[in-house]
Amino acid sequence: MKDLYIYCAGGVGQEVYSIATRVNSLYSRWQGISFIDDTMGKPNVNGTPVYCYDQFLERCNGYSAEVVIANGEPIFRKILFDKVTHSGFAISSIVDPEAYVSEAAQIGAGAIIYPHACISPGAVLEEDVLVYYNCVIAHDSKIGAHTVMSIAAAVAGNSAIDEEVFLGMNSCVREHVSVEKGVILAMGGVLTANATANGIYEGVPAQRVRENLTGKVFK
Repeated sequence: MKDLYIYCAGGVGQEVYSIATRVNSLYSRWQGISFIDDTMGKPNVNGTPVYCYDQFLERCNGYSAEVVIANGEPIFRKILFDKVTHSGFAISSIVDPEAYVSEAAQIGAGAIIYPHACISPGAVLEEDVLVYYNCVIAHDSKIGAHTVMSIAAAVAGNSAIDEEVFLGMNSCVREHVSVEKGVILAMGGVLTANATANGIYEGVPAQRVRENLTGKVFK
């Protein structure tokens, strides 16, 4: 049995830790659960060990670990995902027991699905997608790698969300809409037409207001 390491020990990491412990109590998937964090500078969070990446590599000789990325920024999710996979470690997917995930949905490596999210039949989540509380992904929609859906975001049926997209809290994407790479849809935005790459969209209906020059959501 492998250990699970949650990469990033901030707020998202601690939420993911709670989900992982619930999963482990039901299915005994991991021997232990710890954090990796390169910036925190303290040895534990609420009693759970925190290791920098070099310490993690020293501890896990032989690849006796799985890693999940717990960062709310799509651009950083990709950087950390690539770092871990380049080192040869497995990326773990974590689905809260109180989420609904259809057996006819496809869930990629590294996906994290919070409580009360709904993933419908035919939906496809590529690798390293983060889906927060109360999100809905309707039938036959695709969510690209490293995308983040914030609390209660919704994607209607037959829509296509590209890589490294951020859908803000309570935002919505209409059916048959395409969202290109790097788009940020602001909190409460309602996207009714296709969105072009690296645009920041706001409003109802959402309009492109400027370009995201840094790739970051949170300044």
